[in-house]
Amino acid sequence: MRRALLVLIGTGFLLTICNINAEARTQYKAVIGQLTETTKAEKAVQMKVKAESCKYCHGKKSKKVRTEYGMKLHDALGGGDRKKYKFDKILWKRNADKTYSPKAIKLLRDAIKAAAKKK
Repeated sequence: MRRALLVLIGTGFLLTICNINAEARTQYKAVIGQLTETTKAEKAVQMKVKAESCKYCHGKKSKKVRTEYGMKLHDALGGGDRKKYKFDKILWKRNADKTYSPKAIKLLRDAIKAAAKKK
């Protein structure tokens, strides 16, 4: 009886830990997917993100490594120095209706335009 209870508690604990999402930042690909009435640059990014997922902006082995486009987008989002960058969690948090704020959408759109212009 005691063993069965321990197994049940242990299983519940493991399931709880597995369901916790430990993402520190917003998945920008989710925000990109919600862009409507897209420009050519936004449409190109949506297609690349759909095909390559996070690897379009990040390296294949680690999300800490950014591709050339990822660095352009990071700078356009106001990143600058990666060590001093302050991520605004409140701005990128989803609303109750599972959408992002218009300010966050506009910031991402402006960043995509700026990254597309950088050569």
